Amino acid sequence: MAMKEQVENTESESVSQLEQVKQFCLDHKEEICIGVGLFIVGALSSYAVKAKIDNDKLMSENEDMNLKNIEQEQQIEDLGDLLIQKSEDYRTLASDGLRHHSSYAGRAMSCLGNDLF
Repeated sequence: MAMKEQVENTESESVSQLEQVKQFCLDHKEEICIGVGLFIVGALSSYAVKAKIDNDKLMSENEDMNLKNIEQEQQIEDLGDLLIQKSEDYRTLASDGLRHHSSYAGRAMSCLGNDLF
């Protein structure tokens, strides 16, 4: 019998507490709505700030990559200029060797082709 009374007491206490919670919510519904609204606004603001930080980070990374691309393009251009200069020097060397009757220079000139001279 004692167990049955404890179950009934616990049940009635739970119902009583639930009624108190319901009454509290009814009495303070404006405050609860304002609190929930502030929570939502805070969460959205937090999300917006995080998105801005992520966007700024991505923009910074993009700028760094653009600078690297510019540097690489300059290096490629410099290598192209160096290649042109070396080709011109090689043609001059082969031409000069041919004037001195070098068979190697003759073979080099034939490999270079007529369009380079």
